[in-house]
Amino acid sequence: MTNQVPLLLTLCLEENTILVSTAILECLGNPRLIQMMINDEMRSLIIHPCKDGDRESILIPESTIYQFEYPGQSLLRRIRRLTKWRDTNPRAVYGTFVPQINAVVFDLLNAQVAILQPNPDEQGAQDSSDDSSLPPGIYAPMPSDGVVPACNTSPDGSSQPSYGDQT
Repeated sequence: MTNQVPLLLTLCLEENTILVSTAILECLGNPRLIQMMINDEMRSLIIHPCKDGDRESILIPESTIYQFEYPGQSLLRRIRRLTKWRDTNPRAVYGTFVPQINAVVFDLLNAQVAILQPNPDEQGAQDSSDDSSLPPGIYAPMPSDGVVPACNTSPDGSSQPSYGDQT
């Protein structure tokens, strides 16, 4: 049996950070290093594994649970210029796994204002979501077509890309 895990990326514009979900990393084969690249023409962000010494490589922390936070001030500045976002609301976007290039691609024009699911263990945190079963983090609303791109993860930890319900 496999679980479908959404490939979710959150852009925290006010804090100048990018939250990368572990589902993205699992779909890419749990690389030690990744690169985040912007395709200006397609207005997309691409995350793919890379090698030690590659330009702008990002080391993945070993203790990543749900997501890891990357300080991406210059990357976010480019994204804001490309998308013409004027506010500082966090944005979340679902990605699509492209096996031919072993990358997850995020269409930045599909990014939506994110919903915060606070950690209930934090003092003063209040649940702002109807679904308290979600782990703490930031989540995107359901895409308008109702299909959430996901990566199927099997019990042995291997990943297979999925594009919505395949039953």
